[in-house]
Amino acid sequence: MNNDFSRDCIYHTINHQLDLDGKKYETRQLIEYCIRPSSKKEYEDVINGTIYSVLTFDQLKKKNITTESLVDWAIPMDLIERYQHFLDMNNSSSMELLYNCTIPWFGPFCQYRFALNQTFSSIVDITFESKQAQDSYANFTCYVHMKCDRGSSLLCLDWREICDGKIDCLDGGEDEKYCLELHMNQCAQDEYQCRNGMCINQVFLLEAGISYSQDYECLDQSDESSEAGTMKRCVKDPSFRCEDTVCRFPNTLTCGDGDCIPWSVPNEGHSCYNNRDQVFNYDFEWHNEQVTRFSRCFKLGICASNIFSENDFDYYCQKLCENVKICKMNLEYCPSYLFEPDFPVWDGHVRLGFFSNQTFMEKGYPLIPHFVCYDKYKCSFLSPTFELNNNYTCIHIHHLNLSYPLDYNKIFISCIQHYQNVDEMTCVSSSTLHCLGTNKCIPKRYVMDGIPDCYNGFDESIAANSCVLNDNYRFHCTSESKCLSPTMVRDGTSQCIGNEDETYSSEQVTHIQQLPFSALCDGRQELFSSTNESDETHCEQWPCTNQYTRCNGVWNCPKGIDEINCPSNFHCPQNHHPCLFPKTQIMGCLHLNQTEDGTMDCLGGTDERTFCHLSYPGDENRRYRCWNDTKCVDYSQRCTRCKSSEDVNEFCGKPTYSIFDISEYFQFMQDLYLVVKLPFSPQSSRPFPTRPTSPSINKPIQNQVFQAKQLKNIDRLNSKQTWFCHRGILIYYGKNESEKCLCPPSYYGSRCQYQNQRVSLTLRFRNENLNKLDIMGIIITLIDNAGVIQSHEQVTYIPIHDCNTKFNIYLLYRDRPKDTTKNYTIRIDAYDKINLLYLASWTLPVKFIFMPVNRVSAELVIPARYHCHRVCNLQHREQQKLVNTEFCRCESKNPQTTFLDREKCNCSSDSLCVGIVHNRSICLCPLTKMSPRCFIKSICHKNICMNGGLCVPHNDRISLTNFTCACQDGFSGKRCEYEDVKIDISFYDVS
Repeated sequence: MNNDFSRDCIYHTINHQLDLDGKKYETRQLIEYCIRPSSKKEYEDVINGTIYSVLTFDQLKKKNITTESLVDWAIPMDLIERYQHFLDMNNSSSMELLYNCTIPWFGPFCQYRFALNQTFSSIVDITFESKQAQDSYANFTCYVHMKCDRGSSLLCLDWREICDGKIDCLDGGEDEKYCLELHMNQCAQDEYQCRNGMCINQVFLLEAGISYSQDYECLDQSDESSEAGTMKRCVKDPSFRCEDTVCRFPNTLTCGDGDCIPWSVPNEGHSCYNNRDQVFNYDFEWHNEQVTRFSRCFKLGICASNIFSENDFDYYCQKLCENVKICKMNLEYCPSYLFEPDFPVWDGHVRLGFFSNQTFMEKGYPLIPHFVCYDKYKCSFLSPTFELNNNYTCIHIHHLNLSYPLDYNKIFISCIQHYQNVDEMTCVSSSTLHCLGTNKCIPKRYVMDGIPDCYNGFDESIAANSCVLNDNYRFHCTSESKCLSPTMVRDGTSQCIGNEDETYSSEQVTHIQQLPFSALCDGRQELFSSTNESDETHCEQWPCTNQYTRCNGVWNCPKGIDEINCPSNFHCPQNHHPCLFPKTQIMGCLHLNQTEDGTMDCLGGTDERTFCHLSYPGDENRRYRCWNDTKCVDYSQRCTRCKSSEDVNEFCGKPTYSIFDISEYFQFMQDLYLVVKLPFSPQSSRPFPTRPTSPSINKPIQNQVFQAKQLKNIDRLNSKQTWFCHRGILIYYGKNESEKCLCPPSYYGSRCQYQNQRVSLTLRFRNENLNKLDIMGIIITLIDNAGVIQSHEQVTYIPIHDCNTKFNIYLLYRDRPKDTTKNYTIRIDAYDKINLLYLASWTLPVKFIFMPVNRVSAELVIPARYHCHRVCNLQHREQQKLVNTEFCRCESKNPQTTFLDREKCNCSSDSLCVGIVHNRSICLCPLTKMSPRCFIKSICHKNICMNGGLCVPHNDRISLTNFTCACQDGFSGKRCEYEDVKIDISFYDVS
């Protein structure tokens, strides 16, 4: 995928995987970290690091050095490929140089090294896990492809603020200029419309309830319940679900990394790890010499407030006046009122005002404005208290009834307007709703979605008639006339008076035949019928501890007797459960007799689990009980929603990998693990009864602080090393070890400080053919309307393994910034990876070209083959049409090319050239080859799978030795070495 703006790339893969009901759900993403300068001019001369040896290709050949040896030397892949091509030519000679680096140096000229002696994947993980809150500013990134004055010199535009509904660019509102097109967008019948107007395939709606992922196909996360987004910690997560989402709620502020916090001024909570929220504390920056948007009179007013000690006065005020008395005297020459700062602080029109004759600050109480001015046409529902002679409409601060910190959005969010209405009673579009008592109109999809857009919450009331919207995706309350946005169902808050929105299941069971055998008497009622019979009645006749419940990590039986004496990393004695003791913060064990006795002994209430089940029967996640409290929360939210110091302990800031065992133990308390019903199979079965535990498990336990000590043996990075490259990875360059950065596709610049324009694509495939040995190569290209390929990506799709896999893919533009006069299309071509035959194609439009990030998702069905009725010329043979458009494609008779001139391609002779990008060939390799031009043998050049299985190499950008075997029916295992259990029935002499 790299282009002319990137070089020296290393790859990191992110896989989010869950096995549920015998199915594997996976989200797969390959992140390309490269040197990505701001312009091509930034490339510089190479400065070598430490080199072990320098050899020409001729010398390597004379020494009988193979490409396999070069792989072991960690030589860059493109250089290995050129060497292999040199060997294949046989009679050629080459003086091209190969640099063999001394560990830990790497790169084509041994010019780089990492800060840690770890694998690259580990370095990425450690870098993000080590990020902690910063003490200074300037650690957030900027979007610079739009001219934008943010008012403060400390602040820049974030791409997520474009089309967020409020004006952020004070020099013309460029960030909201073209957004009406997005809000007025219309979706197809099989599509769900996101809150911001974008459309996604309906199959992606509310998938978090199926796969328990945090994946969002809507850019604004509005395809999943609001509860799903509360678990994000984006400062430590470089994946799509953080980098390629915007804030869901308009009353929140983006941290610039995917996290969002409540918007208030000032924000004293330091909620953003990178401190971006602190830059919005405008008036707190009055003394900052870098900030020039505060008048001298305002500074005099603060210094005249008599709140500073003598030393503080000298520090803040000495340059203005000698003492408080002189400050007050000078203040008399100032205007009667001041706007400070001198720019709007909200939506381009809300200004903070101060009267010169009133105290600016009081001891122990920070800066609070005396009045607020606003646009009276946008906020016609407000009753102003006075107007200023320069046409400002204003209201005294105490008339707004704001809490501190000042949540201006509580009032002024109702002033945001996407549509211009015809008059005060009529909206310009039938797809909009008129907010009563105002001149504001909102899209009807905003009605009853949990976000009050109209003043006094009219759109969230019964009066908004949410059930007449003709929206098939809405949830109809049976207890009242209310139809909810689907994202409000099972979000942790009851909206229907009968609570049916929290107890509803889209797969509610009404017949016993719908349940697997393992669901009977497992502690969770799933059968709801008109009779009193359910899957949990008469369970006293049923053995609770059985093959399905025994040692599955979940308490299915009273007092958790099904989890007693099971293999565990905590090594408890017999008849004991693991227990994190609150006072000592030590992981120990608690006897069975002390569980469910009404006394909470363990953090989270792991010994009293019935309490949260009874308190929150409809919320499967709220199973962690706060210490000395009746509140139950999601385990991942304990550090923010529990108040006790026992819950908010030192482990809240520990990296996830350092406390994995204890985290996993707590998470198994959630009812979502009760949903996992494995159908009977040899793979899902456990030995029952369980075998006796080893004697070592019965030894007396020694209490230990859980896993925390392991951190001392793990390489760590200091604060500068984790934040220097923002969301990128630090490397050292040359013998002087200067700092450089490897940036992911979403950022560029010397420190990855700039946000990149891109297409963020999610694909999931379905295959109509049921052949287990189908292997497909998928080529994805971003093409402009002139047919020029902007960038490309390639994935291997194995239907038998990847049926429920999402592929998250970045596509970058050829130019920076992108050419907005062009239209762009995503093209997906599918090939048979075994014989390289063409199978099918799709095109997906890239809409809303004014958006910095275009979020596109699709589920594509690879069809059984069908033909076009089009005659191609003599040089080409007829081929298939695009699946989703009426367009036939002609393919070259030359098996090594498609519609390209062979002279332009330099792929290996046994591969397929499918395109040209940046003067480089796009090559599709057979299973036996790998590398960009397919000259290097893959791990599968000798089929290492058994019993007729097919070897499929993994992505060579991540691993050169990993592979998957696609097995024939009747066989399984890593290499298809196991013959599945079967019953052979033979008939003889049947007459």
